[in-house]
Amino acid sequence: MDHDPWRIDETLSAPALRRRLARQTCVGLTLLWHPDRSRIGAQAALIAKPGEVFPLNRLAPMFFDPAARPSAKAGQPLMDRSVSRTPIGLTLNRDGGVLLKFPTAVCWFETTAGSQPVR
Repeated sequence: MDHDPWRIDETLSAPALRRRLARQTCVGLTLLWHPDRSRIGAQAALIAKPGEVFPLNRLAPMFFDPAARPSAKAGQPLMDRSVSRTPIGLTLNRDGGVLLKFPTAVCWFETTAGSQPVR
């Protein structure tokens, strides 16, 4: 394999750190809409292990503005009254997918498959 100077992980990281980072998975969330338009584009990075549950609600996780200077990187939760304080759980599956766990008391819907209701 040729050495590529543009691959920072090969030139700046210690081999042990590279191996540890390779085993981690990051679930990224990006704000596509927010009542405060300056928040649009803010991102949250969740370092996940399979089976670990992350809450998504009005108070968590912290979203950071990727364009902000490093010294100004103070994260903020969603903090929108229209978003519930009761969290939706984000869980990483072993295959790399994300499972959403909705609280049963908060989320309920019904649809039909043929003529039978499906819950």
